[in-house]
Amino acid sequence: MLSSGRFPHGHQSRRAAAKERLDVLMVVAKAECGYGRDAEAWLSSHVFTCPSGHLYIVGSCGCPTQSAICPECRCYVGGSDHILGPGNRLAHGEVAQLRAEAGGK
Repeated sequence: MLSSGRFPHGHQSRRAAAKERLDVLMVVAKAECGYGRDAEAWLSSHVFTCPSGHLYIVGSCGCPTQSAICPECRCYVGGSDHILGPGNRLAHGEVAQLRAEAGGK
């Protein structure tokens, strides 16, 4: 899970935190998808949010095969049999927001 945290010191702290979270996502994406594949595209099908909006990643094919508990809010994350659990969803908007806050694309 990538902690959302709070940003008490204004815009610069928020931007730095967003960049750090995006950097973590990209490291995982590059490790998971291998060389020669598009890590940005990989993120679009492997980053999810729990029912409370906390980010998490599903590796391999991007379809959940197990569930767990979100350490931030104690909601169920993941799913089973390649079916996403209730309240969980792809995090397209959240990843785009991180990119914007980090000053990226």
